[in-house]
Amino acid sequence: MSGLITLVPMNAEQYDRFEQRSLADYADEKIQAGTWTVEEAPERAAESFARYLPQRLDTPHAHLYMLMFSDAGEQSQEEAGYIWFNITDGVQGKEAFLLDILVYDSYQGRGLGTLAMKALEQEAHRLGAVRIGLHVFGHNERALHVYRKSGYRITDIQMSKEI
Repeated sequence: MSGLITLVPMNAEQYDRFEQRSLADYADEKIQAGTWTVEEAPERAAESFARYLPQRLDTPHAHLYMLMFSDAGEQSQEEAGYIWFNITDGVQGKEAFLLDILVYDSYQGRGLGTLAMKALEQEAHRLGAVRIGLHVFGHNERALHVYRKSGYRITDIQMSKEI
């Protein structure tokens, strides 16, 4: 794994692309998890976005960045994905919560997820957070692997069974 991921704040055009992709991906994840039906998923995903990002890029406590990748020794950066986390006051101080992260398909399998998680830690720490939490869908084995590799531990498990 050679290269660097830098977090660069999203601009309005990047936010529009992020929102469109993230809404669709979130709806699909909820369908795969069996939480929402195909029919209701788009509307429910939009409702979640309206609740968590009511002012879009200007939502207080929301931090939205593009993942910019550069090869070792290179000056140019390429857009490799995005990340969204919120920072709120928790019991032990400020806490970051990762709401969405995506490394584009063409950058998958190169260790950029791990680099992005390291960049998240650095940025959240810079913003005063003492902890980072996240949710991962049980069927998302790739994400589970990246999070475990990055030092995250399971704090809660929810399970279900079709009968």
